[in-house]
Amino acid sequence: MDEKLEVKIDEIKNIRGILLDPQISIGFKIKNKFKDKDLIFENLKYNLGVFVDNWGPELGSGFVFGKKKLQTEKEIILDSKFKLKFSTIMAINSRVLDRHDVVFKADIIGTYSKDNEYADFSARGQDLEYTVPQSKWKDWYRHWMYDLNSLKNQIGEGVISSSSLDIGVTFADRFKQDLEKFIYSELTSMKLILEKLSNVEEFIEFSKNNIGPFIDENWAVAVLSSALLENVVNLKLEELGEEIKGNFDNRVSKLVDKIKEVDGRDISSLGIRMREKYRGRSIIFHSSHKNRVDNNLAKEYLEFIKEVITSLWM
Repeated sequence: MDEKLEVKIDEIKNIRGILLDPQISIGFKIKNKFKDKDLIFENLKYNLGVFVDNWGPELGSGFVFGKKKLQTEKEIILDSKFKLKFSTIMAINSRVLDRHDVVFKADIIGTYSKDNEYADFSARGQDLEYTVPQSKWKDWYRHWMYDLNSLKNQIGEGVISSSSLDIGVTFADRFKQDLEKFIYSELTSMKLILEKLSNVEEFIEFSKNNIGPFIDENWAVAVLSSALLENVVNLKLEELGEEIKGNFDNRVSKLVDKIKEVDGRDISSLGIRMREKYRGRSIIFHSSHKNRVDNNLAKEYLEFIKEVITSLWM
């Protein structure tokens, strides 16, 4: 570990996710041990594992992005949401029984700047272990299973289509992941992101052959970018501890006010544009067969959602 930084897991909480999306929230506490230097925290990547008795698989990697000021001899807590597969949850639970706790372990690497010079840091060990007692784990498990069973009942009653659900979750997750990679890697060519979306390409090819030529890469980028807008607003409101309720205009107003309160930033002009883009998406969703989406419009929507995400988190 960098001797000038102290890093530990402050807390891990369960999140009752939407649909097939159980999550945990991990709070990383980072202390600046410099006595005379403020730091600018840049980013953090962590690998997460879980241990129950002698069983301990790796769960995957997570990230915390965005610049944060870390004052001399002060500490901040950085939160990250990490998705768990239901198969992993069930595997953990089968080993917990009544005897074992669940131990999460992380190792991290990150970057900070000091006096305009960048430095890397890494950490692992006991400070990055967090024990969930078996009684608490069982509460988490009950909550997640309740959500899963509720979802199954809705599918069984025809409220939700299982086939559309599977496609939608995979499609949305894949696009969001690739869009994040696109943004943070500062890729500038739309072709590069489209080359990664093999599922989208197959869908587009099928639609071209069976529906019409207006279903193309430009249409897909515009639709996905505009659809992501509402999810991004909801995600940021949730992160800020606000309820997700009301129409889109009301939620944007709430987000603008909350960011002003928390960060002191005025994003009212961005809020106006978000509302305009949200209203304009109906043309793309419902009239693309008459008004074909060209490359310029697709790029406009993609650049806008990139700007929104950057403004809200970076």
